[in-house]
Amino acid sequence: MLSGNLKKNTRILIVLCVFAFIFAVLVFRVLYLKTFRGEELSQKAYEQQTRDSLISPKRGTIYDTNGKELAVSITVETIALVPSNVKTDEMKGKIAKYFSENHGLVYDDVMQILNKKTSVPQTLMKKVDKTVTDAVRTWISTEKIKGISIVEDTKRSYPHGSLASHVLGFCGTDNQGLYGIEAKYEKYLKGVPGKLVATKDANGNEMPVESSTYINPENGYNVTLTIDEVIQHIAEKHLKQAIEENECKNGGTVLVMRPKTGEILAMASMPDYDLNNPFTPTEEDILAIWDTMTTEEKIEVRNEMWRNNVISQTYEPGSTFKVITSSIGIEENIVNPTQEGVFNCSGHITIGGARMNCWRYYNPHGSQSLTKALQNSCNPAFISLGQNIGTTTFYKYLRLFGFMETTGIDLPSESTSAFHKEENCGPVELATIAFGQRFEITPLQLVTAVSSIANDGKLVKPYIVKQITDENGNIVSKTETTVVRQVISEETADKVLAMMESVVSVGTGKNAQVAGYKIGGKTGTAEQGIGEGREYIASFIGVAPTSDPQLVILVTLDQPTGPQGRQGGQIAAPLAQKILEESIEYLGINPDYEVEDTVNSNEIQLPDVRTKTVAEAKKTLEKLGLTVDISCTGDYNSSVVTDQMPVAGTRLKKNSIVKIYSEDSEVRVSIEVPDVKDKTAAEAEAILKEQGLNIKTTGSGYVTSQDPPAGTQVEKGTIVRVELKAKNNDLH
Repeated sequence: MLSGNLKKNTRILIVLCVFAFIFAVLVFRVLYLKTFRGEELSQKAYEQQTRDSLISPKRGTIYDTNGKELAVSITVETIALVPSNVKTDEMKGKIAKYFSENHGLVYDDVMQILNKKTSVPQTLMKKVDKTVTDAVRTWISTEKIKGISIVEDTKRSYPHGSLASHVLGFCGTDNQGLYGIEAKYEKYLKGVPGKLVATKDANGNEMPVESSTYINPENGYNVTLTIDEVIQHIAEKHLKQAIEENECKNGGTVLVMRPKTGEILAMASMPDYDLNNPFTPTEEDILAIWDTMTTEEKIEVRNEMWRNNVISQTYEPGSTFKVITSSIGIEENIVNPTQEGVFNCSGHITIGGARMNCWRYYNPHGSQSLTKALQNSCNPAFISLGQNIGTTTFYKYLRLFGFMETTGIDLPSESTSAFHKEENCGPVELATIAFGQRFEITPLQLVTAVSSIANDGKLVKPYIVKQITDENGNIVSKTETTVVRQVISEETADKVLAMMESVVSVGTGKNAQVAGYKIGGKTGTAEQGIGEGREYIASFIGVAPTSDPQLVILVTLDQPTGPQGRQGGQIAAPLAQKILEESIEYLGINPDYEVEDTVNSNEIQLPDVRTKTVAEAKKTLEKLGLTVDISCTGDYNSSVVTDQMPVAGTRLKKNSIVKIYSEDSEVRVSIEVPDVKDKTAAEAEAILKEQGLNIKTTGSGYVTSQDPPAGTQVEKGTIVRVELKAKNNDLH
């Protein structure tokens, strides 16, 4: 009996010990988890019980210098599926069928998402217009569908299409900046996402809205550029036209900068691309073969298309670089710019056994001062000056002018120059550098260097971002002008500006003249490469006005093949002239002198005849010697003029056409602009007048360009501006 009780007590003791051991282990485990892994497990529990939906912030706006929107974020929405909330195969099929039949999705792809074992939202349609999501909401409500969430999102939009495309860059599908300002200032523009934290029950279903937490997104900062939308538009308009007229195989560039501050007002590179559709080329010849190209070829085309040639592509500047050589020679007291007979051009010069021709070898320039050598763009004169300067001194100034380093502009992918190493620069290499060949720089480096000449010898750092502000307009950061160093003296700078002015007034750059203003500049026709494969870039660097420099401009036309030639004075200087003329007028820069224009003295300032009766307007205009084209179906004595073309204030030649519209007949008639190239002024005027169009001419000789271009649809009475030039091949 005792033995039986002992056995029983022993079993009880063993069971108690086992339970005590298990309890001790459990207590130890709880203490361990709470002490050492409590935070980790709490987070996991939270994640199992909640579901986060990211709320996209609004990406900051990019403005031009005057507050015009260049890049904005528009509201769109994203549709997602929550597979764990779609319980039946019937419901899954219903959802897949709806999106495949109504929104172009593939049925099997939608089913694949719905069959996933997850409660994490799966994106179905990204950045969808609200008209689409409203239709989805109606369907969800009508059919009582579960498992679909719609979250507000944003999409990048560019109101001006391709304007400043290489400056702005673009965003990817996730609103991440990929190129240009969008990429460079990503951390400021992108903002911080918000969250919608929804609580779930044990079955993974969302609990009432009251248990959800909404964390507001922080919108991105706004970026204001120094780019002026108007001047950018002027630059792109005329650059595109010049490329077409001169049949430039590789496009061209325009850069406009304020020399005293370093602000970039316009930066254009052609061909450009549509910012709202950046992955599709805009050139017709490429589009024609696009579908046949390999992936690698398409990548190469896109990278070429997206590259900003103003800062990322180097080129040989040619004769535009002679202003730098001139500056060095004058600053070092090697040459007096006005002293006659310093240089003698016989058509060529021999350096280190190498014969180097003047571009006008067939008609040598003879005895010249430095000023006349710059006017004539004489290579032998600048080769001689380079030899007198010497390699050591020349390279010292290359560094001072900033050619041996990047400018540091606030844009990505800036390239730097390619010069011979100083120790490898012999007499022949120095000779070619002196007149702008056999080395490469970027357009931005040249404009920055010439801006120092226009800024009393002080080099400033170029910049393109004016300021960064938050959504309330508070300034986060602001860019100030940075003076890098004094490169040449103010006295030297004044002398070089005077020389550049003479290039435009009497030298190779006379096609860059702007009536009423003293313009300085230098033409360039640079050979790129050697031998049979060599190509040409026509260019012009200008300062306006030289009396008080407000603008420095560089234009380049790459591989011109048109009938007007390839020399900078022939095709690049006129391009600069058009951009400068419109920009100066827009900026309201005071003229240097009154223009005595015999043509303008015969012009009539068009009065405002709106609100007059048709009869009164006709009498007023005809009395001024103008031809009136009337659109009126009513009585001339009672019908009132509501509009006129051209607008009031326009200056017109006598016998020009004025189109007037009455209140009962305002339908516009579209006229196709005829081609008047290679015509005389009289011939062009007759052709245009026959179509009901007016003419405004500059220059003399034969028409070399017209604006609007031939084929453009315009209203009757529109003024077609034409430029005439003598057939002159002596503008290097």
